[in-house]
Amino acid sequence: MIRLLMGITLSEVGGSQKVVYGIISNLPEQVYDITLVTSPDGELLDWVRELNQHRTNKIKIITLNSIRRNLSPIYDLITLVRLIRLMKKSDYNIAHFHNSKMGTLGRIAAKICGVPRIYYTMHGLNLNINTTGRIYPILSLIEKMIARFTTKVAFVSKYDMAIGIRNGWASEANACLIYNGISEAAVPEPPQNPTKATEHVPIIAFVARLAEPKVPEFAIRVSDKLLSAGYHHELMIIGDGPKMEECRSLIRSLGIEEYVSLLGKRRNVIELLSEADIFCLFSRWEGLPISVLEAMLCELPVVASDVGGIPELIEHGKTGYLVTGLNEDLAAEYL
Repeated sequence: MIRLLMGITLSEVGGSQKVVYGIISNLPEQVYDITLVTSPDGELLDWVRELNQHRTNKIKIITLNSIRRNLSPIYDLITLVRLIRLMKKSDYNIAHFHNSKMGTLGRIAAKICGVPRIYYTMHGLNLNINTTGRIYPILSLIEKMIARFTTKVAFVSKYDMAIGIRNGWASEANACLIYNGISEAAVPEPPQNPTKATEHVPIIAFVARLAEPKVPEFAIRVSDKLLSAGYHHELMIIGDGPKMEECRSLIRSLGIEEYVSLLGKRRNVIELLSEADIFCLFSRWEGLPISVLEAMLCELPVVASDVGGIPELIEHGKTGYLVTGLNEDLAAEYL
């Protein structure tokens, strides 16, 4: 039995959490003995607990209330100590970490404890001058040092991998490209709605965690621009996060409550997308968004920011349009 430790910073719903779930739910349980370590109280934990109901070899869940998304020296030290204790108790064959905080602390702990194979998936380049400011050089140096004892650093796009190798966060030898993927589940037929069919009101969908680097407020302003120009439509925003109230206030201030819906977290994203006509995603930076893959599975044209790995998914002018910068006029034109 291969003992695998899978670690991710937060258990809240997001693209990287879906990737982690996809990996551990598809590994054969008769081969892998899996332990998941992450923060408490999140959708990922709910998914795994539900999965465990159908498994003989249950996935072990360990939560750390000390782990934080942002830099926090005291809590980061506490988390590192707890990860070391965890790995010393169990003789893991493989440790695989996701997201920058768990990727840093987890790999250091795994090296200290002598885990033979240490993997890290970099879901987008969160390590950049815009997010880390003056401490960027220090964090970049730490990333370079950790990369030396990482068995493989997996990137989700060619764009990210090129930058990662150039900055020394991975070497040519230990870098690899593994695109995100989703299950080829059957897409339901969109329900017939005679009223909307008669009025020809298209539905535009935006799916994301409402937090940086996503820019849902930009989608709302573009929607208002389209409505003002006479292009009637409905904007359906699926997801939750710290920007939810900001989005709600912006919708009210623009007076477009009738046309823009904040649906919050939903488990039936594919079903909702099957009812839409267009998908949009606007971000300041990206890895390889799961939501774009879900939209493409539903055969939707995509209008999205020209960042990260998105141009590796969307063929501009054929399967969608790529928007350079947060240009409202250009985004409105493409939509």
